[in-house]
Amino acid sequence: MNAITPINGLDTQFDKILNYQTRKNAVQLSGVQTNTTDIAPPFSIPSSEVQVQSTDNEKDFELRKERLREASYNLEAIFVNMLLDEMRKSTGKTEMFHGGYAEDMWEDMLYDEYAKNIAKSNKFGIANTIYNSMEKYL
Repeated sequence: MNAITPINGLDTQFDKILNYQTRKNAVQLSGVQTNTTDIAPPFSIPSSEVQVQSTDNEKDFELRKERLREASYNLEAIFVNMLLDEMRKSTGKTEMFHGGYAEDMWEDMLYDEYAKNIAKSNKFGIANTIYNSMEKYL
């Protein structure tokens, strides 16, 4: 069997982190009131990387807000489509304009688009209500 070869630099970084944590824990357990900043961490993060992380978090948050907005519009569109479907069922069809299965399919797609456009127009306000109530959970 071959021995596991260490990854260059990984063992030394691990040792530094372990020693840092051990010293920090020892100071906390001793009960001596000292400033934990006296113990230097084994690594330091440049401020430019910290700012990049916050920018990534902001982008992620904005992406989640955008997805929530779209999901709320889609939910309103489904609701409006159900309303339009029930309204369409209440009207009778004449033999003159009833084209069969193909027309029914086309009419379904047409009403889907109507529902999407109605939802995007903010006339009902259901999407805004959903968005505002769910935004706090992002």
